[in-house]
Amino acid sequence: MTYLEYSQQVMLELTRIKQHSLLLYNKLKGDKGYLNFDERDLYMEKVEEFHTLADQCIYVQSLMLEGGVNPFDHID
Repeated sequence: MTYLEYSQQVMLELTRIKQHSLLLYNKLKGDKGYLNFDERDLYMEKVEEFHTLADQCIYVQSLMLEGGVNPFDHID
């Protein structure tokens, strides 16, 4: 897999996680209009996963843009 392919894969995963977290939030909140502590923790795990992947994507893209790696080189 190349750096460019990896970056694209991570962006797709970010989109999936963001959509899932919004659906999860709305489902857990439901008619009551708020999240209890357990629900909030479950939602925050998804948010944390999103931010971790976003950091990875930003790092790889910055490497490609700054010339640190060639986007078409394979990841070791």
